[in-house]
This record gives sequence, structure tokens and C-alpha cells, in this order.
Amino acid sequence: MSQAHRLNLQPLRASLGLIVLLAVLWMASSKSVAQQAFDVSKAWDYAEVYLPGNLMMRRPDSVTSDKAFPAVVFLHGCGGITDHERRWAQHLKSEGFVAVFPDSLRIPGRRRNCTQDPSFDGEFSNVLMSQLRPAEFAHTMSKLRNSSWVDQKNIFLMGHSEGAMAAYLIRDDSLQGVVISGFPCSEGGALRGPLRAPLDTATLVVNWELDTSFARPDRPNLQCADRPFWRLRTSAAQVLLPGQGHPTGFSPLARDAVTQFLRQSMNRDKPN
Repeated sequence: MSQAHRLNLQPLRASLGLIVLLAVLWMASSKSVAQQAFDVSKAWDYAEVYLPGNLMMRRPDSVTSDKAFPAVVFLHGCGGITDHERRWAQHLKSEGFVAVFPDSLRIPGRRRNCTQDPSFDGEFSNVLMSQLRPAEFAHTMSKLRNSSWVDQKNIFLMGHSEGAMAAYLIRDDSLQGVVISGFPCSEGGALRGPLRAPLDTATLVVNWELDTSFARPDRPNLQCADRPFWRLRTSAAQVLLPGQGHPTGFSPLARDAVTQFLRQSMNRDKPN
């Protein structure tokens, strides 16, 4: 790595609690989402939908369009739909994609997994994220399949941080492509093993050279392309943002890479 890209590891210490917490939450519970009776339909009911040509965000039940748009289902990070997610939403909308953001935190009884408030003394999530987040996605897809404003041949999945962990675990052969953002493809528990999408699914990873939410002071994070499964994928690319960080949506390099990936992957023939 060049000296211009030399990284300061000190700011990472504040992120260690988040990493440990996320790993525990993805591994700790053996109860299924069905057993815990979480109503994942609320993530769809309160989803934020950003439609090209529409100035305002809409809820799914108020979306109308005479045109079907390629769609990106975006699974938000542990903090919910924040300014970071909305930056992605505005960008995707401006590029001609309808951006759909299921709101996981609207699920009754579902608590968040992280906070930047050092005085927080509440409780974190009481559900196994490796089951809940894919279940939200499955419900969202069932709704999109009956939505006239979605180009059914061009539906993509994108996830950031906790949402990227979910995207890592989801296998949906109908997807035109998958984008992993802010997750270096490695944790324990359910996240062991390779990316679950079919080997020929177009895949893009966008990460920082050093992700401040996954690296440790004594061990910078590996990258997805460093994992053994990566060489088996037939249509995969990785973009590393110079320096250190975690949010990707504010980076022009990240936004341009995702736009190029989506456009190149649209209408791509899938092997039988």
C-alpha cells in the first residue's frame, strides 16, 4: 500500500463494541422468525420507495406509474434508514432505478442493533438477524412480483453493513445482480461459508480499504476478494475506496461503480 494510503488504526477502537455486538446477534439465537412471531410485512408497509420522476418518497401502497423501472431492493444497516441510505436512494432514482428500502425497524417488537450514543442503556435486538432480514426481503420480493411499476427482468439486491450481511445470506435465482456494501464477507455463525447467491449471479462488492466497523487495531480487515470462495464466482467485481470509512453512499467512486455495475448487468442472460 502506498504511503498516501497509510491508514490510522486508532479510530477503530470505538467500533469494536459494534463488531462484537453484531457478531453475537447473528449467532446467538436458535429460534426461528416464525417462532418469535415477528410481522415482517410491516417492513414492506413502511418501506421507502424512490421512483424516477417523483420528487417525494412514497410508501408502496401509494406508488403509481405507467412505466416499469428496473428496481434495487436496498437492505439498510443496523441503524435503520438514515441519511446514508437516502443518499443512495436519491442517486439510484436519478439513474433511472426505482429504489425500495424495506424498513426493518418498523417491525413490531424489533429493536435496533447499534447506536452511536455512548449513554445508551436500553436493550438491543432480541431476534436472530440472519433469519429476520432475509425474511423481510422475501416478503418484499413477493410484493414486487405483483407491482406493475417494477421491471420484473431487472431486480437487484443491495445491502449495506447489517443489510449486506443479509444480502450475503440470500439466495434468489431471479435476481439480476447483488451489491454488497460495507461488509468484508466474513463473520462467524450463519455468515460462515461463501456468498449464497448462485455462482453466476453478477456480484459487486464496494468496501473501504479499511472498514472502521469491521477492522480491529491489531488486524485490518481482509476483503471479499481475499476469501477462497471469491475465485469460484464467474461474474464478480470488487471496488475498494481509498482510506478508511464505513458508509459508502457519500463516495462518488462508490456511486459510479454501482451505477456502472447495474447498467452492465441489466438484461444480462442467465445460464440455464
